[in-house]
Amino acid sequence: MLASGIQYLRTRPYVDMLFREISGNAIPRLAVSRNRNELFDTSVHQLAVLAAFYGTGLLLNPIIQKATSTFQKQLGTHGKQWFRFGSSFSVFALTASLASSVPFFRNYVTISKTGTVDFAQMIGVKKQSEVDEITIKQKADQNLNHVLTAGSIGAAFSLAFLLGGLFLARKEATVPKVVQWLNRTLSLKSNKLTSFNPWSNFLFTAVPIWTGMVGASRDQYELKEALLRCTVSCLGFFIFPHTVAKAIEKFSAKKFKHLSQAKNVAYVGKFITSVAVLSLAPSLLNIYFTRQRVKGDAAKAKTQPNVPALGYTHFIHRALPLYQPPATTSFQQLSLSSTGLFPEG
Repeated sequence: MLASGIQYLRTRPYVDMLFREISGNAIPRLAVSRNRNELFDTSVHQLAVLAAFYGTGLLLNPIIQKATSTFQKQLGTHGKQWFRFGSSFSVFALTASLASSVPFFRNYVTISKTGTVDFAQMIGVKKQSEVDEITIKQKADQNLNHVLTAGSIGAAFSLAFLLGGLFLARKEATVPKVVQWLNRTLSLKSNKLTSFNPWSNFLFTAVPIWTGMVGASRDQYELKEALLRCTVSCLGFFIFPHTVAKAIEKFSAKKFKHLSQAKNVAYVGKFITSVAVLSLAPSLLNIYFTRQRVKGDAAKAKTQPNVPALGYTHFIHRALPLYQPPATTSFQQLSLSSTGLFPEG
């Protein structure tokens, strides 16, 4: 039964992505949350990610396919290619826009619930300061407006791709080579979301989410955490697991009589790698580095109290160290000796 379950996962890319996203990424991240606020913040983020990719795809794509079922039967070779391109990128456009807005939606929900607009304070590594309700509402509204704007733009592009594809499909227009290439490399196979290309997931889900994480960072600490997580997650979800799986499969092929057994063992190695590299490694590294950064910044603040921000006037005074303004503005009291350029006597 276990072998059949593993085989089911590894032979269905869509299900594999969902399984690894939940059990290999979301759950381990939640398990190492620094406090309840971060647990809530991460939960909202992960649920929104699933809704943006799987929810949008599972709802929008079947609607398109069902509404155009009669139309598709009338299409020729060129028309089918245009329909595949238009329907696929219609789904991708909406998915990408919603995925990029996920971190902003998370910020909106967390700020509204916890009243914290600062990431370091939210996760408990800095003492929480009092923020007035007006500031909280302004920050929450800024994030919500970003979500609504991104969703509107994505819906507009989604509709444009779909209508454009339907129009060109009806005309049986000649298909350019670039569209043929996009269909081969990115478009949905057989117009089914469950047979998507992994590169589609990377470009239209992972990249928008990572871009959103960087753009929605609430302070310098979250920005650095986002950059580290994006870098490690890219390796942990799309590169290392497949490399490890191929290596294990090659080694296990000599130990098992059936190739399917070796592939199952390789998938287990792929899953373990996803958990270790995709979720736990960046989470634990971020916990350590952020704590060290906060301590370092606090130590600098103690050794350099009340240091004003450096502007252009600072550098002017550094460039003219000999000049000291006179103690009085009375013209009669001014003398060459007061400038310090010529000593008295």
